Amino acid sequence: MRGRHPGAKTAATSQPPTVADHPTTPAIPTAGAGAPQVSDHPVAAGPLPAPRTTPAQRRPHQAKIAQRVIPHDLRPAALRDELIELGDLFCAYQQREEPDLELLTGLQERKARAFITWADVTSEGALRWEARRAEQAAATARLQHQQRTGDITGDDGPPVDRLLSVSGQWEHARSVLAHVAGHTPLPGPDARLLVLMLTLRTAHTGTGNLVGQDLTALGLTDPQDLVEQLTGCGWLSLPGTADDLLASRPENATPITVPSLAPREDGTGPFTFGKKMRPKLSG
Repeated sequence: MRGRHPGAKTAATSQPPTVADHPTTPAIPTAGAGAPQVSDHPVAAGPLPAPRTTPAQRRPHQAKIAQRVIPHDLRPAALRDELIELGDLFCAYQQREEPDLELLTGLQERKARAFITWADVTSEGALRWEARRAEQAAATARLQHQQRTGDITGDDGPPVDRLLSVSGQWEHARSVLAHVAGHTPLPGPDARLLVLMLTLRTAHTGTGNLVGQDLTALGLTDPQDLVEQLTGCGWLSLPGTADDLLASRPENATPITVPSLAPREDGTGPFTFGKKMRPKLSG
């Protein structure tokens, strides 16, 4: 029998360590970046916290008059105060159940003066135009009030002489008033006032231009409803709706037509005054 190397026995009898001899803990894979993390501890279920809400910030109140925002930094302060007060007074007037033409005349005169000053301060031509419209609205309301009350004189002379200073103007104005009294298609003082203004605007050819301010300046209780009634009965014709008319401004005036005032085939109409007289009566 051959001899063995001294280390052979050791090599033959040595065995690799088994799992039983050395128990090991299974390796837990390392989570990579972005992998979900799982906790060993259960999390108690509960209501989710309500998301934080940022309280809505209220816009500061913007004072307005005739659909125009009154700048908060307008100077002088006395002008801004007057415009704000007038805006509130016109809003209050529109809530009245019955029109007060004497009160409306005073409001329109104050508005005309305030807008002239506003135009001087800002050099904005549209403000001067609106001041002119307020003057015309005041004259119309004053004349209507005088017709209702029969008071055509005053402490400083006959109002008619002050408003209609050219010879023959009063006779033409009288003919317009008589026509309106006999041909207004709707009842009520608001309807008569609106028909008077529309008649003066379209007296010569049956056509004219109108903007929303022309209606709102009259202080009517519901101008939109009146316009819709006038178009509904055929007395007034518009290219759009009553809303479109009320929203129109000087740069996009609305053309209007009163068919009953259009010249007849022989060229005559209900009134005898010419083109130059019509704007004077309307003003």
